[in-house]
Amino acid sequence: VLDVEEDERFKDAASLTMAGLRSLVAAPLMEPEGTHGMIVLASRYQTRRFSEEDLELLVSLAAVAAMRIGNVKLTEDAIRRKRLEREVELARRIQVALLPGQLPEVPGYHLHAGNIPSLGVSGDFYKVVERRGGRELVLVVADVSGKGLAASLLTASLEALTAAPIADGAPPEGVCTSCSRLLLERTPQERYATMFLAVLEPESGTVQYCNAGHTPGLRVRSDGSTTWLRSTGPPVGLLPGATFERGTAVLQPGDMLVLYTDGFTEAENAAGEEFGEDRLGALCSAMAGAPPAEMARAMETELDAFCAGEPPSDDRTVLIVQRLRAGAC
Repeated sequence: VLDVEEDERFKDAASLTMAGLRSLVAAPLMEPEGTHGMIVLASRYQTRRFSEEDLELLVSLAAVAAMRIGNVKLTEDAIRRKRLEREVELARRIQVALLPGQLPEVPGYHLHAGNIPSLGVSGDFYKVVERRGGRELVLVVADVSGKGLAASLLTASLEALTAAPIADGAPPEGVCTSCSRLLLERTPQERYATMFLAVLEPESGTVQYCNAGHTPGLRVRSDGSTTWLRSTGPPVGLLPGATFERGTAVLQPGDMLVLYTDGFTEAENAAGEEFGEDRLGALCSAMAGAPPAEMARAMETELDAFCAGEPPSDDRTVLIVQRLRAGAC
C-alpha cells in the first residue's frame, strides 16, 4: 500500500489514517496447515514508501518467522504429549494395582486371569474374592462404556462399588442391584457397565451368577460340550430401578468356566468380520481339559491370527476357572 489515504481499500480505516500511517507492507505467516497471522511494517513518512524489494525481504522474514512459530508449536505439542503419556502410565499403574496381584489358591481348582488394554489404560476389570472362610469364591468380570482415561476412572469406581456388597455376602443379583443404583446416582446417564458376577461354591461346584448385559459366560464340559450363560439383566448403571435375576450352573470335575469381555468376540479382521461367539466356543471346546493359562494363550493366539495384524479396537479381559478331576494337582 503506497498511500493509505488514497487507497480505496482503507477508506473506512479511520484508525490507520488518524495514526498518520501513509505506507504499508504486509506478508502472511504461512505454514502447510494454515496461516498463523501476518507481519506488517508501516511508515508515517510521506517520503518513505515501501517498494517491491521491501516486500520480497519481508516475505523472506515472514517465512522464517512462520517456521519458528511452527517449531515452537511442535515443541509445545511434544511436551503436552509427554505429560499425557506420563499421566496414562500413572493411571495404568494405579489400575493394575486394583487388579488382583495374585489369584487365590483354591483346593481342587485352577484359576487364570489377564487384562490387555487397547489404549494404555483399560475399561475392563476383574476380581476374585474369597468369602465365608473360603466356602465361596466371587468372580467378577466387567466392561465399562467408553475407552481411555475416562473409562479407567469408571472401572476404579465400579471396583469400589462392588467391594462392600461382596464383603457383606450379598448374592449376585444383590451386588448388581446395589452397584447399578449407586453407579446411576454418581455418573452421567451415558456411563454404564456390563458385568458378569458369579459366586462359586468350591465344595459342590455350584455357580450362582448374574449376567448384567455382559458377553455370555461359557461353561466347557470335560467332554468338550459347551453351554452359554447369557444375560439375566441390563447393564449396571443404565436404568433406574433395574432388576436382575440369578442363574445357576454346576462345574463337574474337569469342567471350566470362561468369562471374558467383548474385546474377544467383537474383534474384527481387515474385512470387518467379527471373531464372534462361534469361533470362541469352538476354540474352547477343542481346548477342553487344558490348563486355564494354556487356554487363555490359545485364545490370544487364535484372535491375533484372525485379526492378521489389525490393532485391537477394545480391551481384552479373561478369567478362567477349572475344576480339577479327582487326584489332579
